[in-house]
Amino acid sequence: TSFFRDNHPFEALAHQVVPEIIKNKGPIKSIEIWSAASSMGQEPYSILMTLFDDCPQLSGWNFNLRATDISAEALRRTKEGLYTKLEVQRGLPIKKMIKFFDKIDDNNYKFKKEYKGNLKVEKFNLFEDKIIPNSYDIIFIRNVLIYQNVENKQKILNNIFLALRPGGYMFLGNGESLIGIEHQFKLVNFGSCTVFTKPSESTIQKAS
Repeated sequence: TSFFRDNHPFEALAHQVVPEIIKNKGPIKSIEIWSAASSMGQEPYSILMTLFDDCPQLSGWNFNLRATDISAEALRRTKEGLYTKLEVQRGLPIKKMIKFFDKIDDNNYKFKKEYKGNLKVEKFNLFEDKIIPNSYDIIFIRNVLIYQNVENKQKILNNIFLALRPGGYMFLGNGESLIGIEHQFKLVNFGSCTVFTKPSESTIQKAS
């Protein structure tokens, strides 16, 4: 894994997805995001850096990012936010490295504490743990489905659909698709990035 892996999802997040959510959000100035398979933390920290650095329209808004995984070691690494020089050099622009990381020594960099207040890291099993409906505006579930059989893919997607708010967006990994799986998501192309949205309640009502 690496920071800003594939990059296109983070560009779409900043330039299309966040503006769309803000436009349709109404009076509640808060965005809830879930990194549902956060591994060693590069993905949630890439999301945080994107929100702080590339989303000026979030000025005056609150946003919360939940990072989950089933691996205790992955969660420990994410909470610590400590990465080797080699890890931060993989995909991380130098300007972001300077802004968001403290250099601990010649080989280690730590994500700055002042940017971690929006982040909550905890264990979560996508198959077993309880999903609270309509909890998130944006869910990243990248490079998970590719390792699952059709039955497990179906379970995960059903849970993600349940967790997303109407009008919310789901990001999959590069090369992942929903072909051959029953789902209610709507495919949306933002430049080189394909994302999936949960239709708004009005859209569902019209279709029914």
